[in-house]
This record gives sequence, structure tokens and C-alpha cells, in this order.
Amino acid sequence: MRMISTVTHSRVLITLLGIILLTGCQSNVHNIPVSPNSETGRAIREMDYMAAHGGIKPSEEPDYRAKAVEFIQYAQAGNVDQMLAVTSPQSSATESDSVHTVYADQVVPQFQNVTVTRNPKSAPIHDEQNHSGLMFTGTTNGKKPFPFDVAVYREDGKLVVSNIRKHR
Repeated sequence: MRMISTVTHSRVLITLLGIILLTGCQSNVHNIPVSPNSETGRAIREMDYMAAHGGIKPSEEPDYRAKAVEFIQYAQAGNVDQMLAVTSPQSSATESDSVHTVYADQVVPQFQNVTVTRNPKSAPIHDEQNHSGLMFTGTTNGKKPFPFDVAVYREDGKLVVSNIRKHR
């Protein structure tokens, strides 16, 4: 068995590296600059957004956000029945009035007589059935700051709130 010396091995590697550097990659793939404001640029941004957000289009995000805002406005007004109306039926507990009780006793008091600030960005989420949704965060400012998350999903073609929780 013949051994290649370390010096010979190093020379071969340096020669190969030199050839690659001089000739470049010949994959026939070319990067063509695309203006972000062109139709192609917008399509690329939309595909990137959809890939990161579980297939939700950027144009749909305001509708998801509006549903979260609607829910918070109902909480600020103390309107538990309307909060329930925009809550996912899949989020309802076994006992019919338990969600009502949680909203009335725990959620509504956090939103009474406070100012709500919302994070302008959303985060992609998925539920147990692998539905794609968006999580919105905010904070109540008043008596004691309360950071919160609101999860919004599309179920049976309708946007619904599936969860509100204290932000960690």
C-alpha cells in the first residue's frame, strides 16, 4: 500500500482549491438582481412570508389582527357574550359556562380602565389540528401592567380567537 506524503496531499488540495477559485462554480444558476418593488420582488416576499407563517398571506394578517383587537375591545367593554361569540368552539371547555366564568372573572378585570398597547408584529402558531394561526401580543397599562398573547386561527372559514393568556 502506498502512502501519500502530507506535503503531496497538501499540494493536491491547494491545487484543487486554486482551480475552483479560478473557474468558479459552474452550476448554471445565476442570481439575477430583483427589485423588491417589482412584481417578482413582491411575489418573493409573499412566498417568504407565507413559508414563515404557515401559508397565511401577508394580505390576510390585518384580518387576523382585527379579530384579536375586536376580542380585546369586548374585554375592555366587559362584554363576555361577545368575547364568547368570537371564541373558537374548539376552545370551549366541557362545562358550557366555564369559559364564560374564566373570561368574566379573570380576563375582563385585566382590561378594565386600562390602556392597551399592541406589538405591531405577529408570530406564526399552529394548534393541535395543525391549523395555522397568528399570535398577537400586547400589554395593558394602568393599575398593574399585564402582558398578554391572543391566538387567532381560521376555523371553518371563520377567524376565531382560540386563546388568551398572560405573556411569558
